[in-house]
Amino acid sequence: MRPITLSDKLQMIRDRYYLLVGPLVLLLAFGLGNSPVLAWTAGLILAAATVLKFTQRR
Repeated sequence: MRPITLSDKLQMIRDRYYLLVGPLVLLLAFGLGNSPVLAWTAGLILAAATVLKFTQRR
C-alpha cells in the first residue's frame, strides 16, 4: 500500500466538498450569533474548500 500524497488528500477534499459544506454553514451561522472565533474559523475553512473545489487540476 502506497502512502497518501498531498494531491491525493486534496482530491479527497474535492470529492467530499458537499459533505463538508453543510456542517460548515451550520457552524458559521451558529458562530455569527455566539462566537466570532468560530465564525471566522468556519468561514475560512469554507472559503478554502470552495477555492479548492473550483481550482481542480484537469
